[in-house]
Amino acid sequence: MTEIKTDILTILTLSYQECYDIIIDSLKNELPTLYSCIHVNRSFCRIFIPILWSNPFRFIKTDQKLIQIFNTLIHCLDPSIKIKEIPTSKAFFDYHTLIKEFELNPLQKGLRLWTLKYLSKQKETFLISCDKKIRKKVVKINKYIGELFFSKRNQYEFINIYYNDLLFAPKSLLDVCGFKNHEESLIKVNKLSIGFFHKSNANLIPVITENFSKLQKILSPNIQHLQISIDTTRQHTKLSTNLINFIKSQLCLKSLIMGVFWNSLQNKSFLYALQKQSKSLTFLRLGCEVQQQCHLNITHFHLIISRNYSFVDLIIILKNLRLIHLKINQTSSNRNYLSGCVHLYKEFSQAISPTLEILEVDFVASDTFLETLLHETKINLQYIRLYRHEYRDTSLRIFYNYAKRKKCFRELGLSHILHFSTKRLRKAQKLFRVRECSDDEILSPFYDRPCRIAALNWKLTKRTFLIYLIIVQIFIPSEFNSLLTFTDALETFIYKCDARLSEEL
Repeated sequence: MTEIKTDILTILTLSYQECYDIIIDSLKNELPTLYSCIHVNRSFCRIFIPILWSNPFRFIKTDQKLIQIFNTLIHCLDPSIKIKEIPTSKAFFDYHTLIKEFELNPLQKGLRLWTLKYLSKQKETFLISCDKKIRKKVVKINKYIGELFFSKRNQYEFINIYYNDLLFAPKSLLDVCGFKNHEESLIKVNKLSIGFFHKSNANLIPVITENFSKLQKILSPNIQHLQISIDTTRQHTKLSTNLINFIKSQLCLKSLIMGVFWNSLQNKSFLYALQKQSKSLTFLRLGCEVQQQCHLNITHFHLIISRNYSFVDLIIILKNLRLIHLKINQTSSNRNYLSGCVHLYKEFSQAISPTLEILEVDFVASDTFLETLLHETKINLQYIRLYRHEYRDTSLRIFYNYAKRKKCFRELGLSHILHFSTKRLRKAQKLFRVRECSDDEILSPFYDRPCRIAALNWKLTKRTFLIYLIIVQIFIPSEFNSLLTFTDALETFIYKCDARLSEEL
């Protein structure tokens, strides 16, 4: 029998689609690793540059980096377009064609920063919106950039249209639907984020409403993941009605993230729209009292608790939900949400569905609460994450005893693990993984990714990336009959490596 040899470059092509997806999905947010990969050779560069540029704005943390990204996009413009004082030559690649996730807000901010740096003759620092000449340049370049993104037949998977308070006139609002071939650019969009922050003197609500309305007509009814964020003191009844109708019109809405954007008179209409999506909706993040939504068939629920939201209200909701993943976090800085609720701990534990695998909370969970929760016989939690609080050995002992009773427990995530004794921590790590997680992870949407991948949240380093490649290269041709077998073996192998590494450290 002839042995089939597979090299690393072959694995990283679409010929091995499933392997490619596993590796790339774990690497796509690891900027240092991706940056190192593009310097290996030309083949690696061709593979990893499109990943880096699928959404370059997600890596930007400083204004200077944002200016550099926008500068690269400027040099992707048609050579016939003349902009004075362009600092570098034309780009070697058409980077804009690689972008699959379009984000308006960082693009517009980059435009203003770039214009201020390269096209302004003023040396002193000032607000761009206060200078008429800069305004005219911004509006002009805005048109060129819009044509670059929406008239060149680019096809996006994710669109984020967020207008902020830097906007100074209707002309400054980039209208996606105002460019040729924009329909072709939007045909594959299944994730949409729309919203605005508007508290300036200029009344831009009617223009924003019109722009959103045109966008909704093109996208309906194909959106699977929708996020709505509106922050304004102005009336926007027509916009709210349009957005509610947009939610209602979707055929397969899987995730919905939003705050309250409607008035009390529109409550009934909104609840009807939400109920219509109950068969497909699996993830909901809603910042309001939601007792009425108890009959939704959601499996992933992120509840944002307001100041006047009681523990009893939470129990009422949980009794009617069969969840897999539950996130609970507060809008207020007071983390003692459970104070005075000891008599309700048992009722809360009994309200949780036996199907729940992942629980994340950012309020202080006392040892009494944890013991009551984990002693409930029907509880089968696999992953627990506790944010914004320091836990001691007494808490770790509770999880250790739970893991001994329930063999299903796999991971404990905490904001701080330095307060555990080394002996107690090593003992616990023999039964389950203990990892440190940042406080803002609770706000991360997980959409419809597989539950175990979302829960593990592997932070792939160069070391584990090499493990991926080596195992794929050595074992896939002969040892594994299916990708599922390979994935399970790989997960076990990396888990053991990480556990051993933790013990050595």
